[in-house]
Amino acid sequence: MYKIFKLTFAFTPFIWLTGCSWQEYFVILNASPSAVTVQYTIAGVEKGFPIFTQQPVLYALNTSNDINWHAPQNAVDLDSSSTGLKIRIPANYAIVLGALNNDHYKAYNQNFINARVFNLEELEVLRNDDTLSVLPTNFDAFFKKKAGQIALEIK
Repeated sequence: MYKIFKLTFAFTPFIWLTGCSWQEYFVILNASPSAVTVQYTIAGVEKGFPIFTQQPVLYALNTSNDINWHAPQNAVDLDSSSTGLKIRIPANYAIVLGALNNDHYKAYNQNFINARVFNLEELEVLRNDDTLSVLPTNFDAFFKKKAGQIALEIK
């Protein structure tokens, strides 16, 4: 009986470690007092798994500008084309554009594990008369890593 207890105790940390999983989310946080429009296109992926999705999800922000993960809402695509998405983000809302599973984001051109592919081609944030253009080459200048999120915060 003691041997069984010893073996169980020895393998417990291994079982815990194999069960660990995490995600890093790519988000746009609209902490401004007015709505913004986001347009983006993603590339098709022949091999591997895309990071950015055609089905983004909206979440309300709480008073600390953190995402309320308990109340997801489907985002409505205002663009009828199959290649791009155009989404209105209300004030004090965030949109999750994609996720990276069990990997840490460092740069758009890194080698991702699990055959992940950085498939964002272009992203534009339209607010009033101002347009912010994000391409893969300048993505890291706009999206900053913070608490499990790679986020572009609009204030």
